[in-house]
Amino acid sequence: MPYVKCVPCRIRVSVADTGTDPSCPGCGLALEPVGKLAELMGFRSAQPLDESIPALIAQEIGLELPPRT
Repeated sequence: MPYVKCVPCRIRVSVADTGTDPSCPGCGLALEPVGKLAELMGFRSAQPLDESIPALIAQEIGLELPPRT
């Protein structure tokens, strides 16, 4: 998936998420294109984590573990 980045905010955004406004959700500056994925090392996603996902993963793992005795 192609990404763009904001160097001052250290944020990465997927091109599909940007829609028609390629500006940083943090500072409003224009986003820069990414040539190689290595350029995104240390950049965080601009999309917030869905809080329900970790709970669902923990629940699935719990179903696979043997019961405690």
